[in-house]
Amino acid sequence: RGLRQRRVRLPVLIVTDAGAADTRIAAIDAGADDHLDAPFDPRELVARCRALVRRNGGTSRVDVVTCGELVIDSRKREVRHGSVPVDLTPREWSILEYLVLNAGTAVTKERLLRAITGFEEQLAPNAIEVYVSRLRTKLAGTGARISTLRGVGYRLEQPEESVEPASW
Repeated sequence: RGLRQRRVRLPVLIVTDAGAADTRIAAIDAGADDHLDAPFDPRELVARCRALVRRNGGTSRVDVVTCGELVIDSRKREVRHGSVPVDLTPREWSILEYLVLNAGTAVTKERLLRAITGFEEQLAPNAIEVYVSRLRTKLAGTGARISTLRGVGYRLEQPEESVEPASW
């Protein structure tokens, strides 16, 4: 409500307990744009956020970005090192996409785990370490470097030319 009173035009999505209709109604009446019942699939949250951004006149994502010599096309779910395709598993793709969208920022293992799994899915505690190790091998020589931040998680290091939209 405070955002709307200050005339802030920011999309607002609320997360509520399943079955909390009164809470959802009150939040929407107070200015929320959308709601999502918990528990939810993280992919649905991302899709709803993209829709909110689109409805509010923005673009929901940059489809193609570069990181060093790496070109990542989110729409096609394609990664290339120059003109050579880089073969990634779906989970490797999800981790890379998350790291690219948060390039230069520390990302915890827990955040990466949530980005690649649904609520019902359980992975071994070292699964993220295994996927990141595989990604490092596949991305060697591309200029994209994933650093380990001891006790924190990982960070995709931005090469000198940075992570930026690309024309492909």
